[in-house]
Amino acid sequence: MKFKPYLRPFLLYVLLSIGIETLGLLREMYSYPLSVFHIGVVPFSITLYWSLIGLLSFLAYRKYGWKLGLFVGLIIDIPAEVIAYFSGVWRWNGLKPYLFTFYDAPALNFFVYITMSVYAILIYRYFVKGTKPRIKP
Repeated sequence: MKFKPYLRPFLLYVLLSIGIETLGLLREMYSYPLSVFHIGVVPFSITLYWSLIGLLSFLAYRKYGWKLGLFVGLIIDIPAEVIAYFSGVWRWNGLKPYLFTFYDAPALNFFVYITMSVYAILIYRYFVKGTKPRIKP
């Protein structure tokens, strides 16, 4: 697998993730009390985390189709929310009024991960040639 075709969509997805994280941080929806290195207000580790989820969503889509590609973000984020809850890597701030929370993470968070998987797949499909799924979705 050549890496050059993946560089532009990866960087675009990095910018998208920084933008969304910045909005959440400025609205004080959550915080990252243990982070040290930042890109603007967003921790570098979170930018890397989002970017890897985007790339893995696309690779899963490419090999297995839309169904798995869409849920890669959730598959990775659900255990990460549990780890973050107990370790304090990130904290959700005052979002208790939501109807459903999972280890303090509101249901909206999981919708965002599915949406970001869609964006990742579409971004990578646009830039990387020959990206139709190998199986029918």
